[in-house]
Amino acid sequence: MKIRLFIFVLISFICFFSCKMESDKSNYTTIEATNAKEVSISDIFDSLEVIPLDTIPDAYIGLPIGIYECQEYLIIANKYFRIFVFSKEGHFIASSRMVEGKAKNEINIAIGCTYNPYSKCIEILTPYGMKFYDIHFNFIKSVHLPYKNPKGEMLGTFFDFVYDLSPNEHILVARGNRANSNKYFLFDSNLGKITDTGSFENDVINHFSIQNNCFSESEQCLYFMPPYLTERIYKYNITDHKIRPYLKYDFGHHSLTKEKIAPYIGNDKELVKYVNSHDFHYPIEYAICDSNIFALVCTQEVTGEYLLHTDEKTFETKKISCYKKNSPIFPHRFISDQKHIYGFARDEEEA
Repeated sequence: MKIRLFIFVLISFICFFSCKMESDKSNYTTIEATNAKEVSISDIFDSLEVIPLDTIPDAYIGLPIGIYECQEYLIIANKYFRIFVFSKEGHFIASSRMVEGKAKNEINIAIGCTYNPYSKCIEILTPYGMKFYDIHFNFIKSVHLPYKNPKGEMLGTFFDFVYDLSPNEHILVARGNRANSNKYFLFDSNLGKITDTGSFENDVINHFSIQNNCFSESEQCLYFMPPYLTERIYKYNITDHKIRPYLKYDFGHHSLTKEKIAPYIGNDKELVKYVNSHDFHYPIEYAICDSNIFALVCTQEVTGEYLLHTDEKTFETKKISCYKKNSPIFPHRFISDQKHIYGFARDEEEA
């Protein structure tokens, strides 16, 4: 099934912006990415719609790092987690700028956010709790995040990601460079406490990632994409709240593994030098739409970056180049729902 690609354009004049498959002994289905057939965007996507965003001063975004789709709205977060709400037509609606401050109903430091489709609230994670607002940033409530799990162990964790199972049930996940980054926590915002915890395989290659949404839902199940550099995708069972192995990408001799970079851990300068001097291929962002799995893959040359598309029914995998004549043709930040991919680009990238 082809899907629609929406590109929301950030106007720059004011500076804002077939593949072999097998199962391995770890119960992963392995996708041999080196055998992916190269195709064009039109072979995967049914249509492309470009939507310019409002350029009024209140809609100044800066550098966007997250994009969230919710019914008739589009929510964009910049690198400071200032939140902007637009209509699907690109019209500016509201910004969290109006509630920034140190009062109880204001935001001092934000480190994550999402939109809860059950309560219709924007939820913002701070170092110590969650704050809830309506779509116009009218304050609803603030909930403290406890620092102990049900067994009484100290967490010492700032949570960067939240996924909603109901109006008051949330899955909390920490970014890969934080404590407990291979764990997830079930939090009840009505009770104000963590009700369960779980863990998954610590398969981190490196803490770098631009993954801005750890969970993706389809009609079949809920998928989990860890917020760090990894070639693996998991499935989350909402019945027993367990995360299980699902997919693993194999890039052959281009694979970047933690064994290869082990000698450079702790020396970021040498690590970057080593990675940049080799033609490694590694996924930095995932999105899942219906039965379509997308992985954005980095290479040694920026213009060599590509998108892998895997049909979940057949596991046939195709490759789309993200650049054409050194110009980007596919967004580097995107999300998905069950029928669409949403991304954004500056206006000079529109073509």
